[in-house]
Amino acid sequence: MTKKKGKAKGKKAAAVIARIPAQEQNGVKRPREGGVCRAVWDALDAVVSKGAQPTARDVRELVEKKGWNQNNASIELSRWRKFNGITARAT
Repeated sequence: MTKKKGKAKGKKAAAVIARIPAQEQNGVKRPREGGVCRAVWDALDAVVSKGAQPTARDVRELVEKKGWNQNNASIELSRWRKFNGITARAT
């Protein structure tokens, strides 16, 4: 007995999920919603909305408060800064 390759009859096609392309600036894409990386970016955006520029100290405080991984949060700070075109360190 031989089996035919291909789609079995009666099965529905997989649902196609329309994704909005990630916003890209300065060669960096903004993380998609729902992940820890996006949560870090949202927290950094919140600091900016309060009129301050996020620093590594701010990220360390967020890591302790939220239980994030320190290395990941630091990397996301670097990516967020590049995305926003920030080249000088905050004082």
